[in-house]
Amino acid sequence: MNSQYYEKYSFNEDTEDEHDDTIGERANLFLHQNFEQIILSIFWRSGKIGAAVYSTESNEVQLLNDVADVRPDFQICKHLFHEIKPTTVITCNTVSPLFLECVKFLVNQRSENSTLNEPSLTLAQFSSKYFKYDRCKIRILNINVISMKNLLEENRSNFLQSLINFNCRTMISAFGALLYFLDTYISKILLQIPSQHILSIKILNLEYLVWIDEESYNALEIFSSTNHPSAFKWTNGAMKEGFSIYGLFNRCSSKIGAQYMKILLSHPIKNIIELENRHEVIEFFLRAENNVILKNLQDCLKNIRNISTIHNAIIIGEICRSRSEQVKFFKEIGDSVDNNLHIITRLMETVIDFEASEEQGKFTVKKGAVPELDEIKEQHKNLPNIMESVAEKELSNLPNEIESCSLIYLPEIGYLLGIPVWKENLTESELILPNMNFKFMLNNVAHYKTVYCEEMDEVLGDCHLIVLKHETEIMCQIVEYIHHNLNPVTIILDKIKLLDCLISFSDVAKEFDLVKPKIVTEQIINIKNGRHILQQLCVDTFVANDFVSTVQDSLIKIFTGPNSSGKSVYLKQVALIVYLAHIGSFIPAEEATIGLIDYLHTRIHATESISTGLSSFMLDLRQMYSCLYNSTPNTLIVIDEFGKGTADTDGLALLAACARHFMDRELNCPHILISTHFHSLLTLLPESNLIKAQTLEFLLNEENITYLYKVKNGSTLSSFAFNAAMNVGFDKRIINRGNEIFEIIKSGGTIQPQHNNLRLILMNRRKECLRKIVQRKNEEDLQEIIDMLNKIRY
Repeated sequence: MNSQYYEKYSFNEDTEDEHDDTIGERANLFLHQNFEQIILSIFWRSGKIGAAVYSTESNEVQLLNDVADVRPDFQICKHLFHEIKPTTVITCNTVSPLFLECVKFLVNQRSENSTLNEPSLTLAQFSSKYFKYDRCKIRILNINVISMKNLLEENRSNFLQSLINFNCRTMISAFGALLYFLDTYISKILLQIPSQHILSIKILNLEYLVWIDEESYNALEIFSSTNHPSAFKWTNGAMKEGFSIYGLFNRCSSKIGAQYMKILLSHPIKNIIELENRHEVIEFFLRAENNVILKNLQDCLKNIRNISTIHNAIIIGEICRSRSEQVKFFKEIGDSVDNNLHIITRLMETVIDFEASEEQGKFTVKKGAVPELDEIKEQHKNLPNIMESVAEKELSNLPNEIESCSLIYLPEIGYLLGIPVWKENLTESELILPNMNFKFMLNNVAHYKTVYCEEMDEVLGDCHLIVLKHETEIMCQIVEYIHHNLNPVTIILDKIKLLDCLISFSDVAKEFDLVKPKIVTEQIINIKNGRHILQQLCVDTFVANDFVSTVQDSLIKIFTGPNSSGKSVYLKQVALIVYLAHIGSFIPAEEATIGLIDYLHTRIHATESISTGLSSFMLDLRQMYSCLYNSTPNTLIVIDEFGKGTADTDGLALLAACARHFMDRELNCPHILISTHFHSLLTLLPESNLIKAQTLEFLLNEENITYLYKVKNGSTLSSFAFNAAMNVGFDKRIINRGNEIFEIIKSGGTIQPQHNNLRLILMNRRKECLRKIVQRKNEEDLQEIIDMLNKIRY
């Protein structure tokens, strides 16, 4: 490697100023090279990675929203380097040492493979203060995107918050550090502040992942963590998984499998070969003739948790190797069992006594493994008999008035002869015995060091400590050997945890009658008799429905219908089926053909929070913005009742404009499902083969409404809100008054107050009663007040 093509700069609070000129020179060097400079700012915290990328050629920023990336693999980080190919990498010098080591390795690897015709690579490590969330948020809110130039100052913040998800804290930290780097160093070379000339901000989607934002994961109930009911126990450890896809699918036998399940569900992929390999594994375990193999694998997986992990991993590898011709993934697992793993296993089986280790709660060497250690252990085992024999010999040499003695061992002092006092009020001279060295008196027992005691100190010493020392040394040697040969162990465990997850997938598929989807690259979603896998657990009977989305059979579906008729469940059902197909699971349907997608966007419900500083409608707009500007023909978009957070006319106008925007893409239109109570929406859109109106069947019998939950073509002109209110038990007088107001609004009349309203009458009576109490003058007024109180009771 040519050293001029790789340099590293570390910035700390105390020494940063010393490096300003150096990094400035470096910035000048790389900006004048004939390459597009790509600056990657990357940050990792609490198992999530966020990143921001800036291109000096396009002046465009791409943001990687928070995504799970667990140590020590950091697969997302590695894919990010591979796809972005940065020329400058910015990270924090106080992040996890494992993450920092991974970043340095990737930078070094890239630098070693670089040539004179490639851009040089810089790694800049900044102090943690430049990654603090609040500081970064303020810096981001002060940037100037070109499209903001005509906005008023008070609207800038709302605009940026519609572009950027400020709930993604690691991404915000990475973006803030990127802006600091640009404004502090690059601005000196460009003679302008880059953060004030950003052309656009876009979401970064890694090539192999299907992008789903956090709001969509929550809306589709893929994850649903719940806090402990006691506020005093709201800690990270007190969280548990609620009713969710993860809670349903996590049936792993091993702890590493359960941990990997969350990562697997967080990373839906669009690699058709990998998806088909996962389907092949699930199919294998669904066959009844493979139940014995399944049981053996699950038994081994349960033991992938302690010192016997490698042994059980090899057994799993051998089982998979025996069926490698049937399943490709089994061949990968079998091939990962190499000689190093066998050597490690043989070493552990030869040296470690697993039963004794479990019983004693410490590392124990097997008998026969180390002869010298066996001899010391034997001496330690026979030590009570030896001490008793020596005590008898010592007693024979003592004066006749001494009737008993015993041998004891004290750490640091060694073996001592203990003699109970043989008469009262012993003097110092009487404590001196021939050939014995008096040490101390404790609890009426005189302790002496004798010749025999000195011999035992020399020959036996502290047997227990010697055994512990030897076993600790042996354990360290084994650990060191495993550490030097850790790579094959890591490889097979990575495959085993995926195997455990796929076995869980097969278990769910068997229980809920899931089927294998056909995955294709065309723009198509065709589902026959699909079901909502979570909703069907909450009802006695679930009505299955079809869904078809193709260029020939419309890409935009607009659903109208009564309240509570099942529109939202149906929209989520389609999204979940497509999602499950992209994690390699079987799906709840009779059959399905699923085209690969790159984004799955939802505008279902917004999680409001004071910390965001955004209203519910602003959160809806941010989600819709992402749907509009981060979508391709292979994107699935689910929009449920957009526009209800503002005035009806405004919400309808915005929804119609968004739908028209998608229609104008023609053949490049994404798959879109829209549910709405704006019944005039269809009249605001031109006729097109891209759009199809659909609704869910129901029966209306006078005032009662019966939901049939079956999707059909067509639309409704009413949401039947009053019928739905009647079904849930609203007072008939309230419903009648609601109908009366509705008809007045519909006819353009004026709504008059209802003077005979019972609540209004009672309220007026209470006001009058309070007035009388305040103005009371005599006993006659008191009786009048009592009469009034009787009248204001219900």
